[in-house]
Amino acid sequence: VEVVVQRDLLDAVGQALATLPLAQRAALELKSMGYSLAEIAAAVEVSESNAGVLVHRARRGVADFLRVNYREESA
Repeated sequence: VEVVVQRDLLDAVGQALATLPLAQRAALELKSMGYSLAEIAAAVEVSESNAGVLVHRARRGVADFLRVNYREESA
């Protein structure tokens, strides 16, 4: 049962990431791999402060998606 729940959550996170704008998705994926905001900024060609905004918005977007969709699917 736990493996199924983990697989469902992983699928839901993948779906959530697919809904994000490309820059937000890239920023979040890079941040999750341990890159600094300066490195993320260079990769997506934005300012360092904008890289932080992209990461924040991406995290919020994933959380909102999961709040609405994951709970419904697992209920």
